[in-house]
Amino acid sequence: MKLKKITFMILFILVCFTNTQASLQFTLTPEVGLIDGYTEYEMDYYFKFLNYITGEPVPTVWRINSLLEFPLDASIGGISGKLQSDYDPNRWSVYLKYLTTFTDPSDKMQDSDGEGFSTLFPYTQISYTESDAKMNLDIFEAGFQYRFMNKKQFDVSFTFEFRYQQIYQELIGYDGWYRPFDTAQLEYFDSTKAISGAADTVGISYKLQMEQIAFGFQSNIFITAKFTIQIKSAFAPIVYNDTDDHKLRFKRSTSNGFGMGFKGGFNIRYELPYLHLSFIQLSSSLNTYSAKNTQAQIWYEHETGIDPETQRSIILVPEGTAIGNIPHDIRGKSYTINIELGIQF
Repeated sequence: MKLKKITFMILFILVCFTNTQASLQFTLTPEVGLIDGYTEYEMDYYFKFLNYITGEPVPTVWRINSLLEFPLDASIGGISGKLQSDYDPNRWSVYLKYLTTFTDPSDKMQDSDGEGFSTLFPYTQISYTESDAKMNLDIFEAGFQYRFMNKKQFDVSFTFEFRYQQIYQELIGYDGWYRPFDTAQLEYFDSTKAISGAADTVGISYKLQMEQIAFGFQSNIFITAKFTIQIKSAFAPIVYNDTDDHKLRFKRSTSNGFGMGFKGGFNIRYELPYLHLSFIQLSSSLNTYSAKNTQAQIWYEHETGIDPETQRSIILVPEGTAIGNIPHDIRGKSYTINIELGIQF
């Protein structure tokens, strides 16, 4: 909500400023469309030690893996404002954009876990669950473009952009399977058992805040006087901060750091012959990112379970337990396709 207010305030100021400057052109562009893709994080932990079970030291690797994938498919919309030269609009421009989602994802959040113990059993996927997702996604962009090549049929510009993205999801219920462990053979059974529960309960909340600085190029290809195709690409490193709260286990995981990213886009624009309705545009974009860092986990209450022998509640992990330096990889990819209508002032 704060981003939305700031964006609209700046756009209002730009409209007022443009009306006093005959050499400037301001275009306000509402847009609506669809977003699809995912953001995921993976913990892949290897413990290396000497195993003395047989009496002799045997080099052993114990691997624990957890992968969570959060869906991003939703309807999206927003507004942007662009300030440029009235005499030569493609020479330079500065712009702001705000986008937000209107619906929750129809795809499921996926959570899978695996384990392997090199001297006992191979790496095995031991559980898989799916959950419904409720999502708020907000995107704020600000940038500028400056043309350095201008030909009859095309031009090329340098672009710089700052992008802030925040994803907040609540995961409700779970439905899936797990693989029981054979304590006699010290390995997992081939068969699985179905599990489900917490149908009306928020089991996990996830928040990812990310900033990107994008350096790149864009090119306008002039098909006719009214019909233009625009291609954009940019190198876009990221700074991120994510928090994963497993509410059913009273465990909070946090991670932050740097990573790499890429942004691209493809727009088809048609100029309209009306006074203030200047153009209609079909726009599409791609945004990818990845980072390798570490995660810290802390239990803010006792995690409890049932003792299989006594059937009594026991403490599995005490409150205050903390684990750090867990390998933590984040990856994401999103696509948007929008319809835009330019309103010129």
